[in-house]
Amino acid sequence: MKLFRVVLIYVCKATLVVALVWGGMFVFEYGKTYVSYQQQPEYHEQPFELKLKSAPQDVLYSEAKETSDGKGEVEYAYLAGEVSPLLDEDMGRRTPNSQTKILAVKEEGGKKTETLLTTFFGRPELYKESQGKWRQIETATTSVEAFALSGAIPYIKRRELVEHFTLSSPLYAATATYYPDPNAETTSVDGVAETLNSGSFSASRNDTIAQTSWSGATSPIATFAAWLYIDYPIFQNFYLISRTFFLFDSSALPDGATVSAASISIFVTSKVNGDNDGNDTITVYSSSPASNTDIVAEDFDQVGSTALSNSLDITSISTSAYNTFTLNATGIGSVSKTGVSKFSLRIGNDISDVSPDVDTENTVNCYAAEQTGTSNDPKLDVTYTVNTFSFGQWFPF
Repeated sequence: MKLFRVVLIYVCKATLVVALVWGGMFVFEYGKTYVSYQQQPEYHEQPFELKLKSAPQDVLYSEAKETSDGKGEVEYAYLAGEVSPLLDEDMGRRTPNSQTKILAVKEEGGKKTETLLTTFFGRPELYKESQGKWRQIETATTSVEAFALSGAIPYIKRRELVEHFTLSSPLYAATATYYPDPNAETTSVDGVAETLNSGSFSASRNDTIAQTSWSGATSPIATFAAWLYIDYPIFQNFYLISRTFFLFDSSALPDGATVSAASISIFVTSKVNGDNDGNDTITVYSSSPASNTDIVAEDFDQVGSTALSNSLDITSISTSAYNTFTLNATGIGSVSKTGVSKFSLRIGNDISDVSPDVDTENTVNCYAAEQTGTSNDPKLDVTYTVNTFSFGQWFPF
């Protein structure tokens, strides 16, 4: 019995050793399959331009993106060559996002003062390996199939970069300008809806259908000037209120863009400030006309009442020049990245329901899109950033 136990113990030990050896060989071979080009013969059949720019173990991050042909592609970040120190660079201050040079060192009264020049990058461009060597981070694209066959996996180095790759790190900033379409309109329009009422200022203001509207080449807005806003009693008990619509096709903005600032500018040709009572201000509001290419009488009440910009007093408005309304956070949120951004301009009397004095007017005239060229057209300027590297969206298996 004692001999049997001894033999059983040795057998168990031998079995355990064999299992560990076999398991180690399996893990080793499995790892080789995913980190070696040699284990993926199909990968060698891929076109040269689709093969990775680095060894698979040097891939730091990958993200799948849609393409117009529906096949998709993978953008990946990888480690390239070593980055040598710049002349006079302080290596102790180097980070994945910056490099710092010491321009001058001065000592006075026992205190040392350094003059530094730091260059910052919009996203991580440098990677520090465990042995202290810095390598360049580059990006490239390939097909989904080629990336999956390459052997690149969610490598541990990616986890080390989490503190550096922030969600939606800005890649670049840009500014785009949009104008309403001149006649014939195809995607956007500018125009006026105007109501005239002899009952009271409030009655005119609360009309749902305008007596007059125009847009395009058949109206005064198309000749060379647009009535931005009129609020004035023609006679003692007649009140005219005009609301101006400006629509901009901003669908060309990248879908992933983050809009950080926006403004609307109009080129003012003339103005009348007959009743300087504190309500003679112009402000941007939203609009929702029935059509993106025409302004009709029924659009008169299709305007918002929440201010989307700063207000300009008519007394401060310049003629023969652009006047700019800076959009607030709500206004920025009204800028469409997929369609038409719709705004209106209204005067303070209209918003507050306070009539100007009898026989006075508050008027601002500006060029419309029908003015030749775009140098004087109403315009929407949008500042935005395009983002990349949203961590952990995709892995090759």
